[in-house]
Parts: sequence; C-alpha cells; structure tokens
Amino acid sequence: MTFLLQFSRRGDIFIFAPTMSSHNRARIQPGWIRKLISRSNVASLLATRLPSLYYYYTRKDKQLFPSRIRSVDLSSFIDPSSHPNLNVIIITVDSLRNANLSCTGYFRQTTPFLDSMNVRFKAISASPWTYPSVASLLTGLYPHNHGALLHGLVKNIGTDLDSYAPLRSHVVSLPEILHVLGYRIHFHTAIEMAYLPLRSRVIAHQYSPIEPAETLSRSLKRCIQRGDERQFVYLHLADLHSPLKIWHGTILKIPNDYKEFFGRDENWQTMYDNALRYVDAAIERLFDYLSDSRLLDRTVVVITGDHGEELGEHAELESAHFYDPRGSYGSGHGHNVFREIIEVPLIFAGAVPAKVTDSLVSTVDVVPTVLDLIQVSHRFHFDGRSVFANTDPKELRPLLCEACGYGYEKKALVVGHHKLIYSKEDGIEWVFNLNKDPLERCPITDPQVTSPLLDMLQLILREDERRRIREAIRRTTV
Repeated sequence: MTFLLQFSRRGDIFIFAPTMSSHNRARIQPGWIRKLISRSNVASLLATRLPSLYYYYTRKDKQLFPSRIRSVDLSSFIDPSSHPNLNVIIITVDSLRNANLSCTGYFRQTTPFLDSMNVRFKAISASPWTYPSVASLLTGLYPHNHGALLHGLVKNIGTDLDSYAPLRSHVVSLPEILHVLGYRIHFHTAIEMAYLPLRSRVIAHQYSPIEPAETLSRSLKRCIQRGDERQFVYLHLADLHSPLKIWHGTILKIPNDYKEFFGRDENWQTMYDNALRYVDAAIERLFDYLSDSRLLDRTVVVITGDHGEELGEHAELESAHFYDPRGSYGSGHGHNVFREIIEVPLIFAGAVPAKVTDSLVSTVDVVPTVLDLIQVSHRFHFDGRSVFANTDPKELRPLLCEACGYGYEKKALVVGHHKLIYSKEDGIEWVFNLNKDPLERCPITDPQVTSPLLDMLQLILREDERRRIREAIRRTTV
C-alpha cells in the first residue's frame, strides 16, 4: 500500500493511504516520523515532495480567487441600495447531534450555554456528510442543485478524488456575495473536507483535526478585531468528529477538564457528550468576548452542524437492508439518512429578532436568513428561505436530505410528521410516522403510504431539473 505524509500548519504529521478515509488517519508525533524517514528513502522522498491537499489547493486558490471574483457579476441579483453594516459569524460544529443537546430533553446537561439561546430550531441537514452539506450551508441550495457531491453508483468517501464534483460554476456562495458587498472573508476549518467544495471561492486557513475549538475561536477574535470593516467569519470545529477514542479512552481533541466531565466510561455516548460539553463551554467563552467587546449587538451569529452522528442506533436495520462498501454499519455519518445523522440544531444570536416556533427548518435556510438579517435585497433563487419570514404555521414544507457518501444513494424527505427514506438500488421505500415512531424503528412499506411521498420527491427533482435547464439556456443567450 502506498502512503502519503501530510503536514499541518503547526507541524503535526499525518500518514495515510490515498484509499483511506480521513476518519482512519493516524497522528504520528514528529519524533516517530524522524525515525521512519531515517529508515526509508521512500518516506523521505514523500516527506519532501508531497505537500498536503490543503497546501496544494491553497496555492491554487490564491491564483484563482481574484479571477473567480472578477467573473462573479451580481449586479443583476443584488439591489445596489443594499449596504449591510452587520458582521456575520457562522460556527459549524462537525457531527453535532440535535438530540444530544440538553434543551431537547436529553438526560445529561451537555449544552447549558446553547440552551440559553432564545432563537433555536431543529433543522434537517441537506446532506449526511460534510462535502455536500457545507456547500448547501453556504449556497442555500440542495446538493442536486449546487452539484458538489460524489459521482458514481456506489459511493465511498476518500477512495477517488476524481469522483468529487465541484460546485457548479454559476452557483454563488455566501462568502462570494459578502465579498462583493465589501466584507472581509475569513474561513477557518479543522476539517479539510469543509473547505474542498469552496475551492477558488475562499482562501482557507486549515488546522489540525485535533485542534480544540478554542484554537479556532482565537482566530475568530483576531479577525473580528479589525477596525470598522465588516467581517464574515466561518469556523468549522472538529471536536465532535470521529474518532473520539484515540488511545485508552483518552479524547485528544479536548482539554483535560472535559475529558471525564460525565465520567470515564469508554463508550461512544459518554465520550461524545464530554466533547459536546467542552464545545458548549468554548462557544460560551467566545460569546463572552463578543459581548465584552461590544460586538455582539452588531453581529449575526449562526451556530449549526453540518450533519449529525450515528452512535449505533440503526446498525441492525442498516446491515440487513443497505449496502456499504466498507462492510461496517451503525456508526459515523455519510452512510444513511436516519434522524441521528441528519437532525442538527440551527441557532441564531446577536443582532437577530426574537423567534419562537416549533417549525422544522433546513440548513439550506442559512444563506437566505443571513441576507434577510443584514438587509440585503436580492433576486437569487434559493431552495431555502429565511426562518424569520412570515409563513403559514400549518404549511407542510417538504425538507430534503441527499447525496450520501457511502453505498448507494439514499434520500430522505420530511413532510410534517412523515419521513420518507428512498434508495432505489437498495430497494428501499420506507415511511416513518414520526409522531408514533420518533426513533425511526418501524418502517412502513405499504405503497398507499409510501407512494404519495415518493411522488412528491420525484416531482421536486423533476421541477428542479427543468428550472436548471431553463436557467442554463438563459445564461447562454445573454
């Protein structure tokens, strides 16, 4: 097997195979790697000749970003009278399960600070893994509309970089919109996959996956301090991302004070909750800084997750009914669209109005909501909408999750208290009654129940395809 060496900005070294997913990369201390290099001419060659994907793409982005921005003509989409004066901060906590927030009735006090936020929603993530999900989060479009997803019948994250389709060239992201409006753009991530769909559209600052949340928070503080300029800051935190268990139950990603906050029980749930309690505290300290610096009242802050995380809830159903090329089931994300993987919190704070609602929303709502809050009039088409818009409380809005990273494609459509899971190649057409079966244990397979939701899903996809074709024709004739 061929191995590559990857160097982080802080000097950490990772060794991994091209066919190995990021979940399985092992961290090697510099002392160890010196011994490895001294024993292997091949390793020495790799260490000096093969930079990480981050450095490779960052160099290209610095070259491509100016031309990309010059090519983005937003004059026909943005009202020229729009002059936003609020900062925007988006904090994405990778693998953040909505059900593990203590405000949802969870049995542990995992998120006392996030619980104190008054503007809080439960959201359906647009995708169950990072690459298409972050693209949706920052474009307001579902993956089938923005295009940043895996090609191929059988998906397997990390095995073939050529299968990663980029964002469609005409799709404009929130950082690009705000850049045109005069914002300084900052993109900081401890998960490389969060940056890849935004190549040439942002210049990212990459951190080691084991950097704690407060390291990235300090970066945000440095960015937001810059005078009177309007700032857009995107932070992508890795503290909850697997593997949480590194050696002997020790969670390397978080400080000692939180490694055993809920005990040293070496199971996924307890370690996840310890890490979540730390993330909550780190975000609280960040908010203390914004408040003490008198920045909070002129900043829109968004806190969400790119997806959730399965901790064994549906292992039996998955192994019996779904194909996964890895041969593993019941853990992680990207492989399916059950509730624990796609339900995330969506929280707004700072310069935002009060909003109390039980409505279910989507992560594609983030971009239209931010533009609404900073008062930018526009004519963009989004799949999402502002969560602060006046809507009929009785409306049954369909919410979609799609573009899996492992196995055959699976889609979820949530309409009211019914949820469809559809996988053509796996032969799955299931509906769950979320009022009677909130944990999604008992799939309904009766065609009289499944067919209406499947017809709705296919209608959404067909109408979007027709609209994309019309827009493509319009762009070529202008």
